This record gives sequence, structure tokens and C-alpha cells, in this order.
Amino acid sequence: MRMPAATLHDLLLTAALPAHVRLDLLRRMGSPDRHYHGLDHLAALWTRHKRYGLGTPFVSRRLSRLIACAILFHDAVYDPTRTDNEVRSAGLWEKSAPIDLPRRDVAWVANTILATADHLAPHPARTLRQRARRWMLDLDLTPLGDEPGLFDRNTRALRTEYRHLADAEWRRQRRAFLHKLQNARGLYRSHPIAAAFASRARRNLSREVGTR
Repeated sequence: MRMPAATLHDLLLTAALPAHVRLDLLRRMGSPDRHYHGLDHLAALWTRHKRYGLGTPFVSRRLSRLIACAILFHDAVYDPTRTDNEVRSAGLWEKSAPIDLPRRDVAWVANTILATADHLAPHPARTLRQRARRWMLDLDLTPLGDEPGLFDRNTRALRTEYRHLADAEWRRQRRAFLHKLQNARGLYRSHPIAAAFASRARRNLSREVGTR
């Protein structure tokens, strides 16, 4: 499913990045080896931010810009054979961040990108900015709660990205990841996203684990 170009345009417009940074991101994310972690993924997260964020403080102008930047850069460096993609993506963001953003905001985006290395790790939620980080992490997990056909298509796309793994190793790693998600006390920690995606995510996870 191809997302409308208007969605990506709105995402880039909200992030307010310099032209050369936008072009570099589009080149990276539009690479033919991006079967799952590509432009459609970014557009899906942005669509869900705007839809399920209605009525929350996360869609304020300032937080939406920071969340847009985090969405755009969280997979900006992606090599399935490496384990430091989040660190490298955060580093790229820090080098590319618009000069008008305060250092505090640049750091928030960088730390949110780093947090995507483990979406289920404990994260404080005392302040609005901390809750906004949880929101971004939940957005990144919403594909788990897609319709079954799209969930299966995403799984096939991920398998293509991990084609360097033998089938047995892919199944081992995938099962371990799915079990971790299944055993999480709360897969989503933001109410609007949990209400929309949690039940179907549990069904998708159970179904895929059952076929492996």
C-alpha cells in the first residue's frame, strides 16, 4: 500500500528541515533495499500521529515538529547486519538538525531515536516531553496492530531486508522478538494507540507465533 505523497510532504513540512537534509532523507528512505523501513513506514506513522493524536497535547505545533523529526530520522541509518543503527541514526540527526531548534529539542529527538532500540524498556512519563517520547515509541509499534493481510505483508518485507540470515536463524530471531512482545505487560503505553491497536496486535502476534 503506497501512502499519498501529500502525507510525506506534510511530514517534511512539519519537520521544517533544510532542503539538502530533506533530499538526503528521501534518498536514504527511498532506497530499493528498504522493503519495510522505508517511506511508507514514515508516512504510516505520521498519519497515525495526526489521527490518534487529536485531542492530545502531542499534536501541538512544537511537539509535532519534534515528533516529525524523530519519525523521519529514527531509521535514517539502517543496515540489518548491524546493531548500532539507532546510534548512527541519532548521530546523523544531530549533524543534520535545523539551526533554529534549541539544543534541548535536538537532544530530545536524539534520545527518542536511541530509545527505539528497545521500545519496551521502562521510560518515565512524569513530564509532557517524556510522555511524547512514549507516544513516538508506541507509534513505531503500531504496524503490529495492522490488519492481518498488511501485517503479513510487513513480515515478508522484513524477511527480505534480513535476507542475509538463513531461514532457521531468521525464524529463531523472529520468534524471540515476538515472544518478547507477547510477554510485555503493556505493549502500548499511550491510551489512544492502545485502544486502536492493542487487541489486533495481540492476535497478530499469537497467530504468527503459532505458525512458527
